[in-house]
Amino acid sequence: MWIRRLIEYVENYDGPRISSRQDEIQEDMLTAEHSSGGQGFQSDVEVRLLIESHAMSICKKYYSDRGYQVEDVSINRPYDFILRKNGLSLLVEVKGTQTAGDTIVLTKNEVDLSRTQGDNMVLFIVHSIVMNERTVKKGSGIVSIIEPWSVSNDRLTPISFTYRLS
Repeated sequence: MWIRRLIEYVENYDGPRISSRQDEIQEDMLTAEHSSGGQGFQSDVEVRLLIESHAMSICKKYYSDRGYQVEDVSINRPYDFILRKNGLSLLVEVKGTQTAGDTIVLTKNEVDLSRTQGDNMVLFIVHSIVMNERTVKKGSGIVSIIEPWSVSNDRLTPISFTYRLS
């Protein structure tokens, strides 16, 4: 009986969407607090989304101010923006965190993309973001940019694996 109610609830759910991207869900499952400087898991979904939105806004303004056409593709790609300028394109992965940003969490898709598109990739990090009660403090966050960004294996630390049983 409870299974039917659960299935009915899921099928008819009309509340807020926690995530529209498979990578975000995977990142949430994999994220753990590695150190005081690490990206750490933000368990409050609303706060996490505010931090992400703040970092995305800073990135968009940063590149728009430098003459790039900025296209948000975060809904259906394993990166957040495509930048275009003078016939060239760059792919941008944006990370936002309240910590000092010494470490960040990357999904498998983000790592794979960086390995194959590293010369055309940018990692845009906004760290030290400060929250007021339920809003991001205006002007908070420090930008760190790695361009081009190609993942270095010696800087990766596996924090989770999946194990196929058959």
